[in-house]
Amino acid sequence: MLASLSSNRIFIPFFLVSIFIGFSALWYSEFLISVSSVVAGLLAIVTFKSSFNTDYKTIVYSVLGLLLLAVIDFAIHIEGFVASAKLLLVLGLVFILIAGFNVFAKATSKQLVGLLMAISIVVLLVNVIAVVGYLNDKEFYDEMLLQSKSIPIPHMHHIHFGIINAFVIIAIAGIIVLNKIQGVYKTSMATVGVLILICFHILSSRTGLVAFYSGSIVSLLVYANQYKSIKTLSIGLIAIIVLGAGSFFLSTSLQNKVANSLEDIRSWGKGDEVNHKSMGMRIESYKNCIAIIAENPLGVGAEMQHQIQQDMYEKRFTVLDLENRKGPHNQMLEYGVKYGWFGILLFIYFITQLIVLLPKTHFAYWGIVTVFIVALQFESLLERQASIYFCMVFLPLLFYIFRTQKNYGTGMTE
Repeated sequence: MLASLSSNRIFIPFFLVSIFIGFSALWYSEFLISVSSVVAGLLAIVTFKSSFNTDYKTIVYSVLGLLLLAVIDFAIHIEGFVASAKLLLVLGLVFILIAGFNVFAKATSKQLVGLLMAISIVVLLVNVIAVVGYLNDKEFYDEMLLQSKSIPIPHMHHIHFGIINAFVIIAIAGIIVLNKIQGVYKTSMATVGVLILICFHILSSRTGLVAFYSGSIVSLLVYANQYKSIKTLSIGLIAIIVLGAGSFFLSTSLQNKVANSLEDIRSWGKGDEVNHKSMGMRIESYKNCIAIIAENPLGVGAEMQHQIQQDMYEKRFTVLDLENRKGPHNQMLEYGVKYGWFGILLFIYFITQLIVLLPKTHFAYWGIVTVFIVALQFESLLERQASIYFCMVFLPLLFYIFRTQKNYGTGMTE
């Protein structure tokens, strides 16, 4: 039964529709995200054996290792709510990633690009809604940006939305440059990409902007290398500089983000001035987490993580006010505090195995992975259902859209 199920191509459009519904539900229904994750789980189980006949099998090993750590943590704190919740999150991560790599492998390029186009239109609609909300009370939000606040995004964390925008802009640029769409589709997606790019510079968090420009520069460098074009590299670098400078001079929201960032930097190392400074508080949190890992090399577990963090803040006589004593905002440190050095090493292994895939892909995927890695340094993306969902969808989806080799294993077949 499983063999016939996995070879039946009717499940490819079914999975694609499920992913689109789950992605669009990021802004209106956690229940539908969960339903889509369950669908991914069923397909991950059905196609699980084929995961080990592929070039991405080491990525599967790494996430299964993280799942094992979460299971052990749950077994130790079996009555704990937090440990069980974290286990479910890691399980969702494993399901979506494995199903994505296995099922997308059997989809056609037209199907995958069509899914990306549909996702891009949803992202544009959310951008437009958020920008209209910002413009309706522009002076208020501009003032809030000077205080490390953010422009609200409908039903989503603003950092997560910035990262989604970065993924989508680079992906759209990639399919246009590589001629994966033609005619009216190409013109339409170019328009969608430009509009998202404009909205992105109005709305985005600093994490999103840093990740995007890092990914864009890496994509450009790889493109120049793959196509042996110094001219493209020179023009591209100038275009990136002009884009950044032009956005700064035209967007008051971006100007205020930069002003707040400079104030943030000046606060570093100056005692309680780091309070309410986004990066200043992160640095203090990083130090706190490093101290916890030094004392607990095997981790403290998800159940005790918050309490141990607060205790360490007190022990270190932190300058942060009570309401500013947050978690690490860094995925490696997040796993380090919960699961100790095993968590850190497995996380590093996961990232390195993503990097191993890069030589088999076009320039755009290099940028996508760069966005992901950079964002993980400033945000714990694998700790929330929404960010787990879109990251684990984009990584396999865009891998197959931008791959340069055709043989990547057996995918869904047994």
